Amino acid sequence: MSRFKDFVQSDLTTFFNSSEFASYHVINDKEILCVIDEALIHERRLQSRTEAVDGVFSKEIILYARAADMECEPLRGEEFRLDGSLFFVGEVGHIGGVLEITLVANES
Repeated sequence: MSRFKDFVQSDLTTFFNSSEFASYHVINDKEILCVIDEALIHERRLQSRTEAVDGVFSKEIILYARAADMECEPLRGEEFRLDGSLFFVGEVGHIGGVLEITLVANES
């Protein structure tokens, strides 16, 4: 393995360490070590200046998981259960063995 790939794997080991950043969550009935980021989605929303629709509230989060830990890469619009709560997949990115999944849920 090249030195760069060794560094990337080392970084992933730190990122997906339950003593550092990651924690276990139940994703579609399977417990997976992942990182959930609710702050980044807020920053993205501020940068894009999207307009909210009156009376419609949604919760958005970004979930990072190792692609190898997921049964398959989720598809946009697909139902996605996180710790028993229903979300829908908004976007999926795949970089260096890590899935970045934007999840959206309607709230009342």
